[in-house]
Amino acid sequence: MKKIYLIIISLLLFSFIFSFACIKSKENKAAEHFRNAAKAVQAKKYDEAVKEYKKGIEITPDNVIANFNLAYILDTQKNSFDEAVIYYRRAIELNPKRYSFAYKNIGNIYYKRGDNDTAIAEYKKALKIMPNDSITHNDLGVAYFSRGMIDEAIAEFEASTKLDKYDPTPHNNMAKAYRVKGLNVKAFEEEIKSKNLEIQP
Repeated sequence: MKKIYLIIISLLLFSFIFSFACIKSKENKAAEHFRNAAKAVQAKKYDEAVKEYKKGIEITPDNVIANFNLAYILDTQKNSFDEAVIYYRRAIELNPKRYSFAYKNIGNIYYKRGDNDTAIAEYKKALKIMPNDSITHNDLGVAYFSRGMIDEAIAEFEASTKLDKYDPTPHNNMAKAYRVKGLNVKAFEEEIKSKNLEIQP
């Protein structure tokens, strides 16, 4: 009886070691693909980088950094926006606290595609988690402006200027919004603020 028990224990231990070795082997193979992808990015070989990231993610689909990096390359270097959104969302799902800023990237994609309503929704998701992000407030304002929602746009531009007092962009955008409303004096004031910030060292 004791021998049978020892045999069972030995088999279980062997099974565990074998499974652990297989997992490690997969992780090592995925890591190799990710290293190749990083080298390809450095060499600006983006097609190769995309292939390597996808191979690695196929082995370890829960690698959040790889999912985000792939999304970023697809977005900024390949203009493969639909695919980029998929991998951005996967990164958010895997680590919502750390990668919630990817909502902003998704918003930028939809804005570039002319889908202002979806862009606005994505920017709002980002701001729920990062309410003090001045750039996202400005981007949301731009999307509102493109949508013809001028008062909402001005509110976001104002929020952006309060969060970053050295960025001329929201002042310039606010000037455009005031021009649309016929508030030329306010528009001129914002233009001056923008120019003063631009010439600061």
